[in-house]
Amino acid sequence: MKRFRAKRLSALLLSLLIVLPLLFLFSCSDQGKGDKGDPGEQGVSIVKTELIDGELIVTYSDGRKENLGQIPGESDPNVSALDFYPLPDDTYGVKAGNADYLNELVIPSTYKGRAVTQILGSGFKNLTNLTNITLPEGLKNIGASAFDGCSSLESITVPGSVTEIGEGAFFNCSGLKFAVLSEGVTTIGNYAFQRCYGLTSVTVPSTLTEIGQTAFRDCYRLVEVICHSQTLELEKGSADNGYLAQYALEIHNDSHTRLVKHGDFMFYTAEQAHHLVEYIGQDTQVTLPAYYNKTPYEIHDYAFYGCATLTGITLPDTLTGIGDHAFSGCSELTAIHVPDSVQRIGATAFAGCEKLTELTIPALPLEIGINAFGETGYALDESNWESGVLYLNNHLIGVKNTLEKVTVKENTLTIGDSVFSSCIGLTEITVPVSVTVIGESAFAHCSRLSKIHYDGTLDDWKKIQKGADWDAEVAYYTVKASDGNQSSDIIK
Repeated sequence: MKRFRAKRLSALLLSLLIVLPLLFLFSCSDQGKGDKGDPGEQGVSIVKTELIDGELIVTYSDGRKENLGQIPGESDPNVSALDFYPLPDDTYGVKAGNADYLNELVIPSTYKGRAVTQILGSGFKNLTNLTNITLPEGLKNIGASAFDGCSSLESITVPGSVTEIGEGAFFNCSGLKFAVLSEGVTTIGNYAFQRCYGLTSVTVPSTLTEIGQTAFRDCYRLVEVICHSQTLELEKGSADNGYLAQYALEIHNDSHTRLVKHGDFMFYTAEQAHHLVEYIGQDTQVTLPAYYNKTPYEIHDYAFYGCATLTGITLPDTLTGIGDHAFSGCSELTAIHVPDSVQRIGATAFAGCEKLTELTIPALPLEIGINAFGETGYALDESNWESGVLYLNNHLIGVKNTLEKVTVKENTLTIGDSVFSSCIGLTEITVPVSVTVIGESAFAHCSRLSKIHYDGTLDDWKKIQKGADWDAEVAYYTVKASDGNQSSDIIK
């Protein structure tokens, strides 16, 4: 951040606010403060400005407050941090001038007696300190990439006077959790909220008619859509309407969010099931609550995704499931004990946890998603592999894609999702009678697979729980059981 001497501070504030008394006050306060709140020679910065009874009150980072007196002319203290540009319709557009030091910012509704109607394109881009911004009624347009990269911004309310939110307006605002679009907003531009990884709830008005193709793409935690529109056809899991409802647990039209803060966690209840959707604390060692509303719950998709500081977590014995990507990218996590109450571990649930070497999971039949433990410390340790096959407890979770013949070891309960799907050279496999679950797409694309040797009877084979497309694109194979053979009769 740039540093300025106090005399430059006085001159710049004089030119921006046109306030002679303010110049005098700043000149008499030559204590090394920097211009527009930048750290001065003593490292002090402005964190907040307030207009109280017509007087400008400045709060500094060391806790001091200073009354800079009456401000004639402009009505908003934030004006000193902004640059204004005249527009052809005799209004002003606004962008950040020297606002990169501020945590909170209020955009004024007028400047020099004229309305402020536009947030200019890229106007507040990459203001990473900004946690809260208030947009005025009367604003008409939020320009392209206006708040792109404002990673600390936590919530945004777009006033109803705004008709259009420009392309990429809030792109990569990774800390944004709530977005409320008021009645009057009609258009959301392409990739406007894309990569807002922390976004959990969006309110869309009845006036909204157009959403850009990827407006909400990669908003992995967007579990709630409060929709008042009668024209939008939103469907959970759909990529239509800019991916708005792709990750939704629920679409409803209440006036308030149903997300609930419970300690350091955010919970959402849909169809009478409770979901832990996000961790909002700062601890590196985390213990999850045993219940939510006196009821067991699941860890939802992406709940701890990318928590790079998380080193340890204690899961309760009441936990029912672990969602897709739930702990993916928790690069410092070293150990995990999955309790017997868990019935499903989602796709890539622990993928990329490179230091995760201590792993225990239930010795029970279990759904294990594709690559659930990929690139973990456990999977990267070659000593854990047996003849090209990786087991965890009594579950088969990985294989080398060069294998041609495999004998699954005795007492194996589960063959995980898509485990063999990349083994295009696989021709034969022997499956023990202990196997009770064969996951989704477990043998998909194994086009050369011709023999499945099964230790049990054909009746036992039929009782195995087989996931969707477990044998997709396997042209023809024979199951050789202890009491006879069964050939696939459909070319897939």
